[in-house]
Amino acid sequence: KTRQNAAQDAHDAAVNAQTAAADKLAAAKAYATASANVNKASEDFANAQAAQQTAQKAADEALNAQTDALNKYNQAHQLEQDVANAQQAFDEARNAQTAAADKLAAAKAYQQASVKAENAAKALNDANNTLNVAQKALDEARNAQTAAADQLGTTNPDVAALQNAANDAQTKVNETGNALEEANADLKTAQDNYDAAANRQTVASDAYT
Repeated sequence: KTRQNAAQDAHDAAVNAQTAAADKLAAAKAYATASANVNKASEDFANAQAAQQTAQKAADEALNAQTDALNKYNQAHQLEQDVANAQQAFDEARNAQTAAADKLAAAKAYQQASVKAENAAKALNDANNTLNVAQKALDEARNAQTAAADQLGTTNPDVAALQNAANDAQTKVNETGNALEEANADLKTAQDNYDAAANRQTVASDAYT
């Protein structure tokens, strides 16, 4: 019985040892699994961290590209505005140049018209003077003709001489009459020229102002 007990104890001890070994093996497997899981989790975390860094870098690059694109857009818009402003300034300068040229041309036309008007006024004045002289000569010739006729009718000292004087007076009347007609014609021409020059001066003055 003692030997049986010893065998039983040995068996129990072996079972216990086997159980303990199985427990240790299970614990070792669990540890290995846990270690593998930890390593896998660490690897996944590292990969996730790397992916996050890559994504952050891509986001930064996208933001920089957006900022650069916005700057280029603003520069292009400013350049477009500068071009528009330059075009407007050019148009205004060209319009001012055209207006100045038109005003200069109008001033020249006004000056020329003024000279023509002044010349026409002088010609008109000369024609008036000529007419007055011719009218005076005609009046004097008529007076001489009348005096000769009166003398011819009242006295008869020398009929031939008086007749010659009357004839001379008549000739003078005819000559001065012709001169008067010519002076009147010159006066009309001078008046027409003066009116035309005055009209041109008025038109030029309106354009100048």
